[in-house]
Amino acid sequence: MQYDVISFDIFDTLLTRGVLRPDDLFELMRQKVKTMFSLDVDFIKLRKEAEWEVNKKKGAYTNIHDIYEEFENVAGVSREVAQQIKQLEIDLEYNLILPRCDMRDIFNSLIAAGKHVILVSDMYLTSDIIKGLLKKCGYEECAEMWVSCECGLRKDQDTIWNPVLEKYEGKRFIHVGDNSRSDWQTLVDRRKEAYWVMSAATEWKLSPYYDRFRAY
Repeated sequence: MQYDVISFDIFDTLLTRGVLRPDDLFELMRQKVKTMFSLDVDFIKLRKEAEWEVNKKKGAYTNIHDIYEEFENVAGVSREVAQQIKQLEIDLEYNLILPRCDMRDIFNSLIAAGKHVILVSDMYLTSDIIKGLLKKCGYEECAEMWVSCECGLRKDQDTIWNPVLEKYEGKRFIHVGDNSRSDWQTLVDRRKEAYWVMSAATEWKLSPYYDRFRAY
């Protein structure tokens, strides 16, 4: 409450997926694509190859729609099938997404208090999709969202913070996120305040239950 502007990372900070690793989503996609389209392919490889090819052309502006336009070429499927698989991935994101309830309580309390809250994310999902995920998980709408695929700037490339901080120069600013480098180190190097929150996966691995269940 002492800050003028509070910035949050989104994925693994406010939201988490019901899988341990990001690639687990693509493994589920592989199974669904095989069942629904009779395509027995290495989906993870093809999906990442499509993203890589788009990234070479569009860099930080790469979004999910671009990726599936390229997926047609790398997977050798029709545009119609590629678009259906894209929607399948978006739907799976909605099905797997979960709120981090403690973070949601903090976030919504700040919104209710009239604080200026913003979101900053490195992500290929567009803001309309992300807003739907946040709404599903019970997050109030905030003032603005900086998404890499729309603004062409990224935290992990350290290109986004200068424009964000320049916009709020003179305001007391803090960012909250789970990545120790892009959400924390790059900000404290600028002598800006940041708060590191462990991701759900990191908390799980540090919990007393992890050794008991890791084999499963």
